[in-house]
Amino acid sequence: MPTLVTSTMFVAKQRPVIAPAADGTFQLTLRLLDRLGSESRQVESWLVRWSGREAAAWWHRHGALVVAGQPVDVVLSRPRVFYTGRGDFRTAELHATAKRLALAPRRKAPPSSATPAATPSASLSQPPAALIAA
Repeated sequence: MPTLVTSTMFVAKQRPVIAPAADGTFQLTLRLLDRLGSESRQVESWLVRWSGREAAAWWHRHGALVVAGQPVDVVLSRPRVFYTGRGDFRTAELHATAKRLALAPRRKAPPSSATPAATPSASLSQPPAALIAA
């Protein structure tokens, strides 16, 4: 049984890619970002591919809503780590195959009258703004 990852991630600023897979079926490739804890500014970059009729139907139904910062509930299969760059500039990139994607609701911004002490720190459902800014 393959490893499964279940999480809420965020669409990155890179545009989704629609291209036929090697066998000619519909394939959607998304760059997603996973926040590493509610207090952390660290993120993991995921390259997620989803192929087939279900992926095509989902894209045709939700494609216009898939924009930078949009939260997505994911179930991913077979995660793999690939390293890019050389020497001190190596970074990890995770690749996986989507089993299920669902758009998640965006969090509403706290009211502007909230005091800093009453405003919660960044939460897992808030996108990393620096990485998704257009």
